[in-house]
Amino acid sequence: MNQVRSKAGLTAALLKAGVAAAPERAARAMAAAAAPAAKPPPVAVVGVHGISPIQQYSFQDQLASGLLSYLNALEQAGGSAHAWLSAPYWPRVAKSSGDPVLKPSALRLYRDDEKAPDDPSSQVYDVYEGYWSPYSKGKTNIASLLRWLLTITFLATSSTANIPATARKLAWDAGYLLVALGIAVLFLAGAFVAGSFAWTAFVAAFLPISPDAPQPPSFWAFAFDPFAQIPKIPAFAWFQLLVGLVIAYLLVQLVVVLKARADTRARTTELQLDASKGGRFRRLTIGAAAFHRWTAIVLVLLVIVLAVVDAVLLWVYHPAGGGVIAGLGAWLIVAIALLQGARGIADFVVLNVLGDVQVYCTHDSNSAFFAIRQQIIDAVTKAVLGPLNAVDATRPGDGGEAEPLYGKIHVAGHSLGSTVILDALIRVRQLVNETGLDGRHWSRIRSLTTFGTALEKTRFFFDVRQPTVSVAQQQWKNDVYGRFFTLQRSVLRGRDNTNGIYWSNHWYFRDVVANRIVSYKSDVNPGEEFHAWSTAPGRRRSHPICRNFRLPATKPPYAFVHGDYIGDPLFWKNAGPIFTT
Repeated sequence: MNQVRSKAGLTAALLKAGVAAAPERAARAMAAAAAPAAKPPPVAVVGVHGISPIQQYSFQDQLASGLLSYLNALEQAGGSAHAWLSAPYWPRVAKSSGDPVLKPSALRLYRDDEKAPDDPSSQVYDVYEGYWSPYSKGKTNIASLLRWLLTITFLATSSTANIPATARKLAWDAGYLLVALGIAVLFLAGAFVAGSFAWTAFVAAFLPISPDAPQPPSFWAFAFDPFAQIPKIPAFAWFQLLVGLVIAYLLVQLVVVLKARADTRARTTELQLDASKGGRFRRLTIGAAAFHRWTAIVLVLLVIVLAVVDAVLLWVYHPAGGGVIAGLGAWLIVAIALLQGARGIADFVVLNVLGDVQVYCTHDSNSAFFAIRQQIIDAVTKAVLGPLNAVDATRPGDGGEAEPLYGKIHVAGHSLGSTVILDALIRVRQLVNETGLDGRHWSRIRSLTTFGTALEKTRFFFDVRQPTVSVAQQQWKNDVYGRFFTLQRSVLRGRDNTNGIYWSNHWYFRDVVANRIVSYKSDVNPGEEFHAWSTAPGRRRSHPICRNFRLPATKPPYAFVHGDYIGDPLFWKNAGPIFTT
């Protein structure tokens, strides 16, 4: 569901949206890209994907492509003749003795005048990925999901858990999901009705008529007395029914194939704008297009062959029933198409909306889902520790050890990934407190960017099945976040994150997963030590710790816009300067 435009298309959209319109911003970016006297340390961006099924490195590529388009838009707005490029990069990672570390891989973004991208003298950006998708996929189903929704909605034991959103936003989110599930139920009902008509047509075509039963039985009459009727149907009729089912299924799949071909052709045409004539990309896409075209042709031929075989059998065994058989085939096609549609909507709800949320928000430590949650957090924590522990072998420190590679590290989370990355950051901070990680590494984490965030909903799902927690406990949790995060963007210009990690949230109103961050407020100022906290009433006042940016969604109301952020130039208008400040 994470759709991203081609690099050229997104760059043009960024320029049109005025992303690089500010001359001072373009000047700063160009000055940073130019080779300075002092070697600037690289900047790392760690992205964590969301709920949709996604292949490894796909989200990394999408995030890197978006940032690359933003950088190229800056160059074009500044009148530069240069362009930014990308290449894989494997950093050197420090490790403790006896602790094996798998090197993380990054996509390095560098300007085309950089002579040595592996040892750059100018500013470069490395994009990493926190990948966790396979841990939670296939662990739940539509029945389990509906039971979970029923439990958290009507059997909650907490009297304080809620989703802090406007009534209009809550109505939109709930209505969107209910309508989707309602459509799935209607499809199932329609499939059952179409199937009953198909069976009635089948019986009418092949069941012999007797003086005692001058009319063929209806579907319901047959259903209540099947064993008296089944032996009367000839064997070839069952074969014909099987062939009809296969043909109907193949025809429905052929429609799916043709739609996929149209989508693939549109994406390929857009991507080829970035490819050179006769280049490897064009050769591969042309070869892939030919392969898919021939598979579609084979599918059509298979349908034709089966239809001819079926027609010959009918001509031999039942020449007078052609019209009824045609009706039977039509009803079979409708039934299978509706079943496919119902399954597709159910998969959409489970795989793309709520399935991962159910798995991740299970707080019962005796549940298998809880163990999966810990695996997800561990995987993303390791993804953050990779660039934190990366070192620059060309810059040995005073003690002979290599200096950290990255001067700044930015983290970004989409959808449920924003909840995961927040939990992972707190775990990284725990490592600092337990002396498992040098505090200087933590100080290089400079921003948290969330988009399409599920944080408000996951907080509700965590709390709703627990007995009511005290206000003091909830405030303490918020104060933990308040000590480390801030909505003051000026902290990005500091040397480290002593004054807080800048947290910005980007969301669409029509995104059923996302919400404005409201409940994360703190009485504690960034960097304040625990012993300085005061619980005296009236001494402090809660303040928000996240800057919210509501983005306009231009797609129709029924469209699922949850995966549109990275391809939205307005998102990069806000997020691009954060990563490049």
